[in-house]
Amino acid sequence: MRITTTFYFGARLARSGWGAGLFMAAVGGFPLASLRAGTLMDIYEAAIVADLNVEVAEYELRAAEQQIQTQRQQYFPRLFVIGRESFVEQDISATDTTIYREGITRFSNTLLNVEVSQPLYDPTIAPEVEAARARYRRQHNFNREMRELRTQRIVEGFLRTVRLYELSGSADRVIQRLQKELEGVSKSYDVKLATIADVQNVKLSLAGMKREKNNYVKQLHYELANLGVGGEVLKSSWVELSPEASLAEAVAAAAVETNSHPQQETLEAEIDELEHQITATQRRTWPVLSLFGRYELDNADGSVFGGARDITGYAAGVAVQWDIFNRGINRSEAKTFTYRKLAKERQLKVSQVQQEKSDRYRQELMNQSRRSVLELEDLVAQHAVLRDSSARAYEAGKQSYIESITAYLAYESTVREWENARYDRLLSEINFYGQSRGWNEAFVRQVDDLFEPAEGSLVFTSDLSAGPGPAFTRFQPDHVDRTDSHR
Repeated sequence: MRITTTFYFGARLARSGWGAGLFMAAVGGFPLASLRAGTLMDIYEAAIVADLNVEVAEYELRAAEQQIQTQRQQYFPRLFVIGRESFVEQDISATDTTIYREGITRFSNTLLNVEVSQPLYDPTIAPEVEAARARYRRQHNFNREMRELRTQRIVEGFLRTVRLYELSGSADRVIQRLQKELEGVSKSYDVKLATIADVQNVKLSLAGMKREKNNYVKQLHYELANLGVGGEVLKSSWVELSPEASLAEAVAAAAVETNSHPQQETLEAEIDELEHQITATQRRTWPVLSLFGRYELDNADGSVFGGARDITGYAAGVAVQWDIFNRGINRSEAKTFTYRKLAKERQLKVSQVQQEKSDRYRQELMNQSRRSVLELEDLVAQHAVLRDSSARAYEAGKQSYIESITAYLAYESTVREWENARYDRLLSEINFYGQSRGWNEAFVRQVDDLFEPAEGSLVFTSDLSAGPGPAFTRFQPDHVDRTDSHR
């Protein structure tokens, strides 16, 4: 008889009342058995739609884009109008001239001033536009960084969830076996063919296994809550990891450039922005040259001359504005930007050094994870031999029942270690490729494509140790059914 590392998405939890209730609450009232192929992509898309931070980031990006247009508007003509309606009272004392009317004069005055100006040379506009463009790149890269972190959490959370389902299924398999063993050894004890120690040993093992499964279930509900799994992403079929799937081959076939580091690109854009702000601030002491045209209208029903008057004037020419000394404010502000720029450059250097260390660590972790799976596969095979030989020795009366069941439990414990190691290996590979290629939607689809529809159960069967990249095969340890072989 052969067994597989098969587990039923939700079916085992539904067998107990508390398990079914807690599970249904965690997934929003839909049975997890309805999860279909493409589940990771469904969860990813639903999480993006539900995440309000996505909309916030989009508005921030639009604001940064609009700021570019705002700065570019400085190249266009400026038109402004000033109108004043006032009442004037003047007290005039004539001295050496009789041109002015002596005494108090009161009259109303209407003043209209219309002016248009067109910059010919303004050295601050170009760097301010470039600073706005750098600010847009910074916001774009920051949004990408946040999106990749969110995607990484979703993918890793999905893998942790699938791992816990499989471990829960593995624990269920042992629990069912121990329940049968308990029935058999209890009958043997009743007819004096087994000892009370045999019965208690199975009871203790069964209680420990149930406790282990409950721990898996609690962690499982926590991961489901973090994923936000709900009925809108649950369909009608099962998924399994395709035996022919290869993450390394899928990534290589995509031909995507490596070294995707949005955090560093965000810092680089911020450094560019500060550099342009320094330039713009320093150029505020440069002269600004512009064309101007002006129309003036000054109407009053009285004047210092004693009668009403209307004045209309026109002017056109070239204006120079030169802010030669502004109390040192421009120089001080430029220094502030310079210090901030130096800080960001150091921060970028630290990030690059840390990135290099992280890349080496992820590479080594991936290699270690692959070796660990190979070692545990050999260990599982050795424990399978010990389990079978112990069963035969027990049947032949050469070994105690406790020794036999202990060998079986040791084998199952090693199988769970191997199952954990497979997920550690897959997670390390996904982290390695995700960090180097980018945690984007295309990468999520590559991971999602590793799963395919299965009949009735979610089976994770992989061997990522073949060659330089991962390849997937089934691992099905032999199992000897000796439920009714008690002495």
